[in-house]
Amino acid sequence: MTNKDFKYTPLNERELSLLFDETQKTMPEMSEQFLERLQNQAIEAALKKPQNIIAPEERPLFDRLANILAQAGGWLPRVGLVSALFFGILLGFNPPKFAFDITTAFYPMERLSDLIGLRDELEFYLAHI
Repeated sequence: MTNKDFKYTPLNERELSLLFDETQKTMPEMSEQFLERLQNQAIEAALKKPQNIIAPEERPLFDRLANILAQAGGWLPRVGLVSALFFGILLGFNPPKFAFDITTAFYPMERLSDLIGLRDELEFYLAHI
């Protein structure tokens, strides 16, 4: 730990330049023992195999879904997520009238099937029922 109460005298420009010049002249040397220990640690770390890691494909579907829900936090974010999903699906299948008013301003159509390009196919299948 450092001493917070340590008061050092500030160096001026000349003293700083002398200090930096002196440090650039001498090259730091590492001992052979340190380099050998470092190399041994690197080799040991590279040879270690991961322990008990299960690939996501091998985990059951329920475990993956439980992990996703655990990341969502408490019950309140989960309720919000489920309600947003529910209303998104609801509005996707049964859009309100103003959605058609907005889209008909840009695309001339009468039904949702016209917007997604299924009119011809739907009429063909409905005619043969």
